[in-house]
Amino acid sequence: MKLSDYEIDSATGRAVAKLATGMRLASAELSSDDIKTLFSSPVEVIAAPGSGKALVPTEMAVLYRFGTTAFSTETDGDLSSGYFHAGGSVDTALMAFDMLGEAASAYGYGLNFGQRPVADIANKGLMFGVANLDPMDGDGTAVLTVIYRVVDVATGQFL
Repeated sequence: MKLSDYEIDSATGRAVAKLATGMRLASAELSSDDIKTLFSSPVEVIAAPGSGKALVPTEMAVLYRFGTTAFSTETDGDLSSGYFHAGGSVDTALMAFDMLGEAASAYGYGLNFGQRPVADIANKGLMFGVANLDPMDGDGTAVLTVIYRVVDVATGQFL
């Protein structure tokens, strides 16, 4: 890919690849310190698209790189993705990847996210977090990748 194949997400400051037919790719790399605050500070991978628009993920992938110590978690290591309210609480969960408590590297992906009421997804960013408490002790890292489209919720047209 060349530089013109990317745009900068103004809310997150991350480079987002522009794929064919309106498909976009966003990713974020998480340090072990980022992972240790995923409950108190979920990571926004894609910013809210604006009024009258919604994010429609078509594929998600998580690569967890085990370090030397597994994370202690209260949620069996579930790294969750979903649409979140402005305050950080999950509104509509999409997927959970059970890997943070593992003592080995792991890869997880998902392709089908089903239907969602428009009110649950309109103008909401896509975030990753954990459900209960911040993980502790671990030193692994993770890479989160999402392929998605933006849809006009009034017309159903992809933008």
